Amino acid sequence: MLAYFRSNLMTCALVAVAAFATSDCLAQPLVTGNLTYYLDFDEILTSDLSGAGATGRFEDESGNDYGLASSNEIGEIHQGDSFDTTPGVLALGAGVRGGGAAVFNQSTDGLDLPVYINLDGKHITNNHSDNLPTSGLNGESGYSIAAWVNVDDIGGDQSIFQTRAAGGDFNTHFQLQNGGGAVRITMRTGGACCTTVADSNNSAYSFDVWNHVAVSYDASEGATGMLRKYINGELVDTAAGTGNNGNLVGDWGGQEALGDFFAAGIGAVEDSGGRRFEGSIDEFYVFNRAISAADVATLNALDGDDPADINGDGFVDGLDLGIVLGGWNPPPTPGAAVPEPASIALLALSGLSLLITRRKRS
Repeated sequence: MLAYFRSNLMTCALVAVAAFATSDCLAQPLVTGNLTYYLDFDEILTSDLSGAGATGRFEDESGNDYGLASSNEIGEIHQGDSFDTTPGVLALGAGVRGGGAAVFNQSTDGLDLPVYINLDGKHITNNHSDNLPTSGLNGESGYSIAAWVNVDDIGGDQSIFQTRAAGGDFNTHFQLQNGGGAVRITMRTGGACCTTVADSNNSAYSFDVWNHVAVSYDASEGATGMLRKYINGELVDTAAGTGNNGNLVGDWGGQEALGDFFAAGIGAVEDSGGRRFEGSIDEFYVFNRAISAADVATLNALDGDDPADINGDGFVDGLDLGIVLGGWNPPPTPGAAVPEPASIALLALSGLSLLITRRKRS
């Protein structure tokens, strides 16, 4: 373990020296393999915006390198549009891992457009179709979504993740039902409206505390596929699919004729703006495979069992490097700001020979 730790820190040190940054050692997903999206919500970026009403963006950290789409960036934040007089606000707040969480504070005026995060499903559909969770189209055999949520009681359904296909069908509802009644996941095929692939609409959640919610659908299990739903790491429901797995959830192209706000997004329903999320979301994952119970346990536990994560914040980063090389005592609080890149580079340079010496002794 000690040798592993020194080797891992050596990697981060070399990255810092070469690039004067620790971005390659930050924001690593805890579970990988067929990732479609991973958003850690640790930073709001404000450059390269192009969408109407956009105020910032969250960067996708899945490693898929989506980049700029023709009209939007992945993770683009929309706080209403220009005609809204009292738009809601989306900001950073305290999260469960890393430096923050996405905090949705919706407008009280029902005529205002919602606060939402546009994940630009049209761009994924047109340019990265292999990342779409599909069964028949690309040979994938499953679909999974996971997130930490801390939701306020506003007396209505609240959307975590919604998608819409070009054919008009809502592909996915992943939401919290009215009054704390259930975590709901419904998946439907693209094309002709509302052919259900799998559905689960039960299992209570709690308000004003963090809940980890996850769903995993394995299209290849049994004759019709199997859906599993987890809350706080525990399996709370299983539901057999309907067998309508030809396209599983179709594309995420959306319907511009209906004025869709997004084709895949967080915080509301496309075109209507209903089911507005009020509260915080952190550590958001979408996979184009069925994740396992062990994967869910890792996402729920947060730590990922990385022996190089000295301060237990889920990252192997400059904070861990500083604890070892800089002798920080006590170490900085998990989630606190990492020292400036230049400082980390100097720290890495000053301790590089020590790391090499220690690594040889192991």
